[in-house]
Amino acid sequence: MEGLVIEAKIKRIAIVDVILPKIENKTFVLLRNIFLVLSFTLLTAISAQLKIEIGPVPITGQTFAVLLCGALLGAKRGFLSQFFYLLEGLAGIPWFAGGGGISFLVSPSFGYIIGFVLAAFVVGFLCERGFDRRITTAILAMLVGNILIYAPGLLWLARFVGWEKVLAFGLYPFIIGDILKLLLAASILPLGWRLLKRKYSVLFLILFLICTHQSAFSSEKPLYTLENEESVYTLEEVKVVSPAKGADLEKISQEVKVVKKEELSEFGLKKVFSALELKERGTFGVQADLSIRGTSFEQNLVVLEGIRISDPQTGHHLMKLPLEEDILESLEILSGGASAIYGPGGFGGAINFNLEPSTKGYKILAEYGSYDYQHIFGNFGFSTSEIPFNLVFSQKKSNGFIWNRDFDIRTFNLYSKDDKKTLFYGFQEKDFGARNFYITKYDTEWESTKTHLFLVKKNIYKNNWFLEPTLLYRINYDLYLLDRKNPDFYKNTHKSQVFRLNFPLRYERTYMDYLLGVEVSYETLESSRLGDHLRQSTGFYFWLYPKISLRFFPSFGIRYDVITQNKDIFTYNLGFAYLLKEDLKLRSSFSFSYRIPSFTEFYYDSPTIKGNPSLSPEKAYNISVGFDYYKNKINFSGTGFYRYGKDIIDWIKKENIIQAQNIEILKTVGFTLDSNIIFKNFKPFISYTYLNQIAEKLPSARYSGSYLRHNFILGIIYNLPWHWEFFGSLNYREYYKRDKIFLVDLKIKKKFGKNLTYSFWIKNLLDEDYKEIGEVKAPPQWIGINLEIRF
Repeated sequence: MEGLVIEAKIKRIAIVDVILPKIENKTFVLLRNIFLVLSFTLLTAISAQLKIEIGPVPITGQTFAVLLCGALLGAKRGFLSQFFYLLEGLAGIPWFAGGGGISFLVSPSFGYIIGFVLAAFVVGFLCERGFDRRITTAILAMLVGNILIYAPGLLWLARFVGWEKVLAFGLYPFIIGDILKLLLAASILPLGWRLLKRKYSVLFLILFLICTHQSAFSSEKPLYTLENEESVYTLEEVKVVSPAKGADLEKISQEVKVVKKEELSEFGLKKVFSALELKERGTFGVQADLSIRGTSFEQNLVVLEGIRISDPQTGHHLMKLPLEEDILESLEILSGGASAIYGPGGFGGAINFNLEPSTKGYKILAEYGSYDYQHIFGNFGFSTSEIPFNLVFSQKKSNGFIWNRDFDIRTFNLYSKDDKKTLFYGFQEKDFGARNFYITKYDTEWESTKTHLFLVKKNIYKNNWFLEPTLLYRINYDLYLLDRKNPDFYKNTHKSQVFRLNFPLRYERTYMDYLLGVEVSYETLESSRLGDHLRQSTGFYFWLYPKISLRFFPSFGIRYDVITQNKDIFTYNLGFAYLLKEDLKLRSSFSFSYRIPSFTEFYYDSPTIKGNPSLSPEKAYNISVGFDYYKNKINFSGTGFYRYGKDIIDWIKKENIIQAQNIEILKTVGFTLDSNIIFKNFKPFISYTYLNQIAEKLPSARYSGSYLRHNFILGIIYNLPWHWEFFGSLNYREYYKRDKIFLVDLKIKKKFGKNLTYSFWIKNLLDEDYKEIGEVKAPPQWIGINLEIRF
């Protein structure tokens, strides 16, 4: 390393060229430079969203990112990163602090963006000549960079505010902040050179999240080998980002959380991952709305065994899955845009349900709790002509903790799953009091739903070809009464059908993996309130996974959807994953997603609530950067994300009418930290997500703006002596402009031999009084016991 530093003093190279190993292969050099340029383009874009509005030009973190960009990458790459930032923003990608598009050519702040390009080049030019080695010369280089940003910025701003006000609006408010950013950047660079001299290049590399690895890119070794190949930490495959065969978790550029069966059965879906919120209108699966990273219930995808489930009537029915948690092997939660894989929806992400392989054996459970809660469950595994099957039934019912919150849920499953095929049938019938679920004025609402779900999948693997054709058919019946005491007063009936075929094909080669496929959908709705409607669509998708090395995993995916009565839509996803070490992965991704309005949003019609046939599809750009650390039995991950939503659909109240409308812009920024540790008898996990949303019409919107600003989850699994087990969770929630709540759940299990288990549980131990959606009262403290027999 010292030799490289001495060489840097003689040659005109940037600090990143000292950190990264010397390579001779020109293709690798080009790919590495492309990665560096695009990474700093993303860094500048994310920095632009960290802003304070104080006039025509907001204070942002861009200048700090631009100065570091030039200093770290050098003149040419620094120039290209900001030049691409400029071009992509003008092309419509919401890179800039105020969005994106060609209209920014006449924006008051556009001159500063021109200055970014100039500053990155000149700062890089100076740093290549040694100005970043000492604090004094580094300050001089950063000062020159700031001048080059301000010069065109002030000249351009003067056209809008006049020369007499240009300094007051474009210079004075930023002086203190820019001085601090200048000094910070000028201090980091000399420190970096000192660390390099002391052989701490990895430490400096982590600091900026820009890195590669010598053994992965060295041209002196074969392209796909490492010195110690066994030391690379290999994670499991997940289906949520690759319907055919699955993809290795270590190669995925987006945030993916895998929830195992034990966590799901003991804590439930809503208390294992903080980026996901399950907004329940009723307890024990009565009705729940899925939200990922602050999205509405319409903006997320639900997937079963790699095929998308949808409901053309409303997203309220998406989580009405006719299956029991006991037959699930795992859940895969994808945070971020998912349209390039699955098509319409997926602003916040997607959740994939993986069925457990069929097994022999029997399980019977009986449960009783507060408010006359009763639960009977049975799972019977058997074989017919050497084909394994599982037959599952369940009933949950209660009188409710207040009047008109009673429920009765019956579920039946019959399925067979092995390495070659999956056959599944599920039926669920729900009758429940829907007090204030949809209208706060009435507490007499009642609803009944019936759902059938058929799924057939065949796994065809041959050599390097992996094909998984899948058929899904879903029928949902929905009966709604405004007054359960007077059924004929106001009644809605709906019948929705979804028929979908998906043909994903994965082809693996030495230098590239390919994923391509076609999805055909046929959706219908017969409704007494919305009318009869048909929607047909065909989607074509194609993904590339170049095999550049055993540590660097880029991916690029596109999808083209043809939908009746809508414009054809093109979506895409670009991502990079990089193994800095065997147990540390860095990742970044950028994607474009969309959603077609539901038939309820288009056609609903009542005296006070109106649909809107003129609605435009929702669109969203998702940017994320993060890391995943897996060391022995410690997992830790962090992700920062930004979502720029356009034409977001919500129900806006104006005078006495609530109507579906497009909100012009909705911005969401936040981060997630997630960790779990496995000790011998003790397994704690922690998850925290922060969110902030910005839009003009949030106060009058029904759903947008109703999100968790802070969501903290702490859970523990403790194996006690004599076959006792303890499960506990603490969930701190702070909603936007609503009260803070602490939810504590406890559960104790005792095993008697191999066949009998007794459990005692308490939900909402502190008896918090709160509401999750609108005026729907959440359940109070709930106590129960159950007895489980296996044989």
